[in-house]
Parts: sequence; C-alpha cells; structure tokens
Amino acid sequence: MITVNLTTQQAVAHPPAGVPAPAAESGLPGEETWRLPLERDPLSPSAARREARTVLDQWGIDGETFDDALLVVSELVTNAVLYAQLPITLCLCISTEALLIEVTDGGPATADASAPASRPPDEHGRGTTIIEALTTDTGAIDWNDGLIDHWATL
Repeated sequence: MITVNLTTQQAVAHPPAGVPAPAAESGLPGEETWRLPLERDPLSPSAARREARTVLDQWGIDGETFDDALLVVSELVTNAVLYAQLPITLCLCISTEALLIEVTDGGPATADASAPASRPPDEHGRGTTIIEALTTDTGAIDWNDGLIDHWATL
C-alpha cells in the first residue's frame, strides 16, 4: 500500500507504470473515466455497486475481474460512508493496462459522526485486507485541501 501526504496539488506517488493514475491526474489517451457522487448514506454502497456494474459491463469487464472490482467498490465506498466526511465520489478509470477504482472523500469524520453501524465489532476491519488481496496495488493520497483519494488497481 502506498500512502502519500501532499503539501501541493501534485501527486508524487503513482500506481505502477501503465496503470491509470489517480483520477485527479488521469486523462491519458486511451483511458475512459466515469464518476459518481455519493451521499453519506447506508444505501450508497449498493447504489455504487449497481452503477459500477453497468459501467464495467459497458467497458467489457467480465469474469473474476468484474466480481473483484465490485467487491473493491463496495469496500472503498463503505469505508467512506462509515468513516469520512463529504464529498464522496466514486471514480472508475480504465486503460489498456488496468482498471483503477478510486473513492475520494473529505477526510475523517468526527468521532460521533463516524460510529459504525449496528454490526458487532468483529464484523469490521477486514476491508483493507480484502482490497489488498484482490488488487495489484492500492494506496491513498492526502491532498492539501483536505480531500483524500483511496485507490486500487486491478
């Protein structure tokens, strides 16, 4: 996992060569990018999966990559909904080399606003492990404006 704290608006860490850069820097030829703004709502992860399913299907992603991508979308969006401030945006970016899944959020929520849902504590804390197991690389970029990009590539 790569984590970067930035003092400027230019990222200094990127996914491996040939992989789309985080959405704030993407725009390379041959890439397609799709964004979905989300609310801090318990229904946002399912809405994100539903919308991402349509986009991944349109892009011709199928099989194991399709299923893994939806699970990564779900985990990243769920973490943002439970623990981050608005704005929350899901971004998918595809190139000939890889699929980038990125969730941008407004940074950590206050303690009282980030209390997990009514699930027991032993049902939390597996998201990062799941994401790392399913992806080729993952990381986070902290921007100086308070936004954080959490990304993973498949």
